[in-house]
Parts: sequence; structure tokens; C-alpha cells
Amino acid sequence: MGGFTFSEKYSPSKTAQPPQPPSTPPESSLTFHPRSSIGPSPTFLPSKTPDRPSHLLQSQLSPAFILSITRTAKRTLFPTGYPAPTLIDPTPEEQAEFRARLVAWRPRGALATCLLPLLLGPDPSQTLDAALDPLSSTPCNVHLVLFLLDLVVLELFPELALSVGNGNSDGDSGC
Repeated sequence: MGGFTFSEKYSPSKTAQPPQPPSTPPESSLTFHPRSSIGPSPTFLPSKTPDRPSHLLQSQLSPAFILSITRTAKRTLFPTGYPAPTLIDPTPEEQAEFRARLVAWRPRGALATCLLPLLLGPDPSQTLDAALDPLSSTPCNVHLVLFLLDLVVLELFPELALSVGNGNSDGDSGC
């Protein structure tokens, strides 16, 4: 990229001269986007930064930076270096015990005693039991996980979404 090197700017000269004040006002720290006719770029790029994707790739998304992020994520997710062993599924007796503890749960405090009837109704145990019923169904859980996975993937890759106006004249969605 253009500009000067450190040695050119700060090399000692034969005669030391005091720095001269700039004759022109310094450039604005904001720059206008070249393709925008309305106003400044929404990112307010500094004026010295070129507005091109290659600069972003070279400065922000360099291989060293991506490698550093990947290593940090791996150390965060797997502190011992390996994924943790899978958890053993609780027995039906343990599941019943966990469910009973959840249904019997009551928050402590004066504010909780005022809000609990408003949020969970006159019988909080019955409300909590009804809320846990759908989660005890294996097919329902699989369906829920697939919906959540679909939402995450489509948020990350919106081009994978099925378009409604795909040109089919017979009206079917392509599924």
C-alpha cells in the first residue's frame, strides 16, 4: 500500500529543524463512500483506509488472524484438548426425580411470592408440569432441534432458503 516507511519519516537529518505546523487543515477522519450519493458511508471509514474488499481481506481476515481465532475457539471449547465424553442418559427413575424437583421448585423472596401467581397462575406446580409435558416426547424434541438448526443455518446462509417465486408455474414449492 502507499505511504511512507518508518525510516523515511523518522530518519535523522544533518540539520535538526523544529517541526513545522501544517499549512493545510488535517483531513477529516470521515470519508464519503464513493458509490453513495446520499452521504457518508455507514461504517465511517477513516480517510487513510482504502475502501475495497482486498484491504479488509489483507488487514482483518488474514490467515494469521483466522488461525488465531480458530485456536482460541478450540481452547475455549475444549480446554483439555479433546471434547468431553458424552454424558450418560439418566435412568427413568432419575428423570422422574428431576422432573419432580423442577415442578416443586419455588423461588425465594418477597418479589417472587408476588410475581409467581401472576406468571404461573394459581397452581404453579400444574403450570410447570404442563410446560414440561411437550419436552418429554422424543419426536417432539427431534422436531424442535431440527427447527432450531434450520433457523441457525438459514441465519448464517440465507441463500439456502427456499424462494417462493422460483418460476414454477404449477405452484408446487419444489419439495
